[in-house]
Amino acid sequence: MFLAHSFRLRHPWDQETGETCDFTRWSRGFHKPTGLEPSDRMWLVVSGLPAGCTVVVNEQELPAPAANKPGQYEVTELLGDTNRIEITVPAEHEQPVPFPYDVRLGIVGCE
Repeated sequence: MFLAHSFRLRHPWDQETGETCDFTRWSRGFHKPTGLEPSDRMWLVVSGLPAGCTVVVNEQELPAPAANKPGQYEVTELLGDTNRIEITVPAEHEQPVPFPYDVRLGIVGCE
């Protein structure tokens, strides 16, 4: 297996604050890459998240990442042609603007 390509999910990220200011939710749409081989696998890697965050792809919550360690998720079966990622951060963590985290979508293929 090898990492064929990696895409950084940059701007635009939408920012929403909970009604009681108890969280900040960042969200962004993205398209599934074209030209994938049937054996290709898609991985989502999210770096720099503080403790207590949640990561959701297409309404499917992923396991919580450890604080300050990258969350790595195999998301091949979750992706459609158009997709949405949401990252919810508890309010006790200050949220700088613009989007402060590193989010990448990687294609892993077989030789």
